Amino acid sequence: MPLRQSLGSPTSAGHRASVASELSPRTDRGHPGPVENSISEPDEEDQHSDNDSEDDDEEPALRYKRLGGSVDALFEKDTASALAAAERFLVLGTHWGNIVVIDFEGNEVQRWRAHSATVNSVSVDAAGEYVASAGDDGRVVVRALYTDDVTIVDYSRPVKAVALDPQYSRRA
Repeated sequence: MPLRQSLGSPTSAGHRASVASELSPRTDRGHPGPVENSISEPDEEDQHSDNDSEDDDEEPALRYKRLGGSVDALFEKDTASALAAAERFLVLGTHWGNIVVIDFEGNEVQRWRAHSATVNSVSVDAAGEYVASAGDDGRVVVRALYTDDVTIVDYSRPVKAVALDPQYSRRA
């Protein structure tokens, strides 16, 4: 017998509701399956997870302070588009294609123009000796912070992300 005939006429609203409940029964938690009308006590696992969630509600203690130095001057004419944090400094990429290295006090340490368009991503190796950047101009630029070593690769289309090998300085 075809399914339509076994379900009867689909014209009555009451029948459609019963057909829907026959086709997709729901549990009390909204999952497919039969509905159980029994109330059960929470097991030990549920009680343990409730205690854990109370401990997780405490806010972690964080210490922070605003960057000072030349940060305000940096953002008067340009805006940051990418950020990477290293152990001793921060690296910002900007919408005008600049790479700016600042210390944790906010003082500009180095600046160079790496791209002709927005910097999408910046990365620093683990030793803090090399900075890589990727931009909408299609270039990936890897520059040494303490020597004149610069590597540029042009992909001729926007590059959205870059990541340096943490051991890059040892292999360069």
